[in-house]
Amino acid sequence: LDQSLELEYATSESLDRRRVSILRRQDSSLLTLSFGPEGYSEVSAVPIAKPGRRLHSVRAPQSSSSNSVVVQIDAEEGNKVITLRSPLQIKNHFSVPFIIYKFVKD
Repeated sequence: LDQSLELEYATSESLDRRRVSILRRQDSSLLTLSFGPEGYSEVSAVPIAKPGRRLHSVRAPQSSSSNSVVVQIDAEEGNKVITLRSPLQIKNHFSVPFIIYKFVKD
């Protein structure tokens, strides 16, 4: 599923200092992302200043086990693309589709 959304940010800079260059603002260590997958714990203060991949654990409220989510930050043509994804990536290079099953203990 390919989705994009506009992100709002809050700043504590005075009105005179808002004329800081975009490049300086992108390099700021103050830019963070917080998110909470539906039905799981929140991941807060993920730094988004530098491109890279970071693994975070999330937990369902009544579950004793945790799951993982990858925050992938790519820089493309002066823009940052932030992708939240599974740590497992499967790419089908064949023309025949296949089905993937997940084993769940009862």
